[in-house]
Amino acid sequence: MVGKVDWNMARTLCDAAEWYLPKEVHWRKLTDINTNPSFLRAIYGWPDDYPSTDILGFSAKPGFGDATSYNTWWMDEEYYNSTSGTYTINRDEHEFSDDLRNKTYSVRCVRDALR
Repeated sequence: MVGKVDWNMARTLCDAAEWYLPKEVHWRKLTDINTNPSFLRAIYGWPDDYPSTDILGFSAKPGFGDATSYNTWWMDEEYYNSTSGTYTINRDEHEFSDDLRNKTYSVRCVRDALR
């Protein structure tokens, strides 16, 4: 586990022949299967009142430090001059948004087979 990194580092970490930082369309493939975030959450590590089934095998872990009740991942989406896409799982929902590229979030690389 790397920890949280800024957007430029996230792109660098995922920059390999078969791996890349996912776009919103890749995250939507997961969230369109079921809108219940418990299907993506790891069974252990979340607060006790967060139902976590990990039915899809994604095993999303909660964030670090103050972010133990949610986690946010970078997407390879550039919006404005200084913002890029993010995907967040919290107790009851998924959220697509954007944030400044110098903020630090988690990284999940995907394989070329999903493109």
